Parts: sequence; C-alpha cells; structure tokens
Amino acid sequence: MGQTGPNRPVNGRANLRDGHWRDLAGAWRLIRRGLREKIAPTALADPAALADFLGQQSAKVAQGSLFGYLKTRMGTQSRDIFQNPVFAEQISIAQGRVFHGCLSDLGIFALANVQERVVSADDLLVDRAPGIYEAAVQAAEAARDSSALQAFTARVAGGEWRDVSDPDSVFATSAEILLSAAPVSDAFKQLDRAIVTASIRYRWIEVRRTLNARLDAEKLVESWRRRSGG
Repeated sequence: MGQTGPNRPVNGRANLRDGHWRDLAGAWRLIRRGLREKIAPTALADPAALADFLGQQSAKVAQGSLFGYLKTRMGTQSRDIFQNPVFAEQISIAQGRVFHGCLSDLGIFALANVQERVVSADDLLVDRAPGIYEAAVQAAEAARDSSALQAFTARVAGGEWRDVSDPDSVFATSAEILLSAAPVSDAFKQLDRAIVTASIRYRWIEVRRTLNARLDAEKLVESWRRRSGG
C-alpha cells in the first residue's frame, strides 16, 4: 500500500517539493469528483460509498482548514514560506495528522447516524468501525496511521458515538489536532484558538448536512449483514 505512517501527504497535494503538476492533478481529481456529486449525488448505501465519502470529506476539511489557517497567519509571505522545503515537510506531516483527526470525528458522527436509524445495528457497527476507518483512509489515498486507528477504535469502544446531540463536542478532536499540528508558534496558537476552532466547525456544517441527506442506513446495514452472513 506504499509508505506508511503520518508523513505521507493526503492525495499528495501538500507535497510541495514534488512540483506543481502533481498538485494540479490532485486538485483536478477533487474538482471532477465534486462536479459529479453535485450533478448526481449518490446515496451512501454501501460500505464503499460510505468510505469514499468519509475519506474525501475528511481530506477536504483537513486541507482547507490547515492551509486556510496558515495563509491567514502568514499573510503576504505565505507563498515564499510554502516553497521552503523544510516548511513543506512540516506541512505534509501536519496535514496527515489533521486528516486523521477529521476522519475520526466524521467516522463517529456517521456511526451515530446509522445507529439512530437502525437501532439493531449497534453491535455490528462496533465490529465494523475499524474497517470503515481503514477503507476511508484508502479512499482518500492517505497514509495509514496505526495510532490514529487505535484512538478511533477507543472512541468507538467508549460509546462516544451513541450520543452526538452536541455536534461541536463530537467534532472537537479535529479542531484540537489542527491547533496542535499546525507549524505555528505556541504563542500564536493561543491567540488564534477561538477563531481557528470556529473556522473548522463551520466547515463541518455542510458535511454533516450532506451525510444526513445521502445516508441510506438501512441498505448500508443490510449490505454489511450480507457480507457477514448475519
């Protein structure tokens, strides 16, 4: 599956040292995918569709929130700083961490929505959760991170996904990791905490709305049960 660990950038789009062509190709794939979904959005009715949605949306929020924060903080110097190879490496590492934080939050939210609609799927969801996470990582062409998977599995085992009445609480992990991972001084992070948290929370609103609208929990659970023979 290629390089493992948190150092490989999601979809290669943050790897500035590889040149702009790879970045443009990744961006074009994202644009085409977005256009297809706007024209004919597909129902999230099978594991592959759910994994693709979770992976792509997590990558989108991670990249947008991290780069948005860095560009705002650096101002007119951002272009020159992004081209610095040392800083480019730091961005790649940070983007991987933020991606996994986003995927953890969105995965918990998705599980909760399936369980809310199909109450009998409780045990099945706990069993399938790690596979959902890893499939989403593959769908986003991201690097595996065993510690991130373990953290997600621990959240599932702890039952956090059974109560998502407060979306801001569910999506707190991605905001914390964004602030922790961003290559910005601790002094600035403290000053920026409120606005950075509000910014990533805003990005999640449409993602949650889209998931709720497209999720076909009954068919999704049925598909899982067929595969497990249950």
